[in-house]
Amino acid sequence: MAATRTESSLMATSNVDTKTAAVWTIAAILGLTLFAPGLYLPVRGILDAPRSVAVAVYSGALNGLLAGVVIGIGQYFALSGKSPSGRTWIGITILGATIGGAIVGPLQEDLHRELRTIPTFGVPGMWMWVLSIAVWGACIASGQFLVLRRYAPRAGWWVMIASGTWVPATGTAFWLHDMFVNPLEATALDDYLWMIIPTGVIVGILQSAALCRLLSPR
Repeated sequence: MAATRTESSLMATSNVDTKTAAVWTIAAILGLTLFAPGLYLPVRGILDAPRSVAVAVYSGALNGLLAGVVIGIGQYFALSGKSPSGRTWIGITILGATIGGAIVGPLQEDLHRELRTIPTFGVPGMWMWVLSIAVWGACIASGQFLVLRRYAPRAGWWVMIASGTWVPATGTAFWLHDMFVNPLEATALDDYLWMIIPTGVIVGILQSAALCRLLSPR
């Protein structure tokens, strides 16, 4: 009976709507904001001294933990509070985001170092950022898959979709940033407006639509 109620609830969220996409998008933006404070937010000016690998891992894990809380809860409410095993979904999202943050922490430190030496990312920095975000997204999606597979026969696609959406999203954000912002005059606010927000919007729309499709009976 409980399983039947859960499946019925999931079917009710299988069609993406404006509310689902909007809440999922807000969660993505806020989560990315918390995950990358040293890149686009004003605190990046504080990170002047090089950090050890251990500190980079710890910092990445902490950022991932905070981001995971926001993303997990946001996604839960995006699905009208009926996401698969609600509390488990939130917990596994937090765990995946924390592990992913610890893994890509050293990559973020490389980006911090580049930002301290040049006024803009450049191509190497861009690809490091895309790679780090894709790996982070894959860690989150891998944990969510363990929950989702009990309810969606095509859950295996979720890892590929959820991590893959970050690549076009960050690529588009970089293009917008180059189009509208002078890298020699860019401020942290410029970076946030043209990098974090567009990335979150694209990821939010694509991921919410994809998950709702995977949860549909056909």
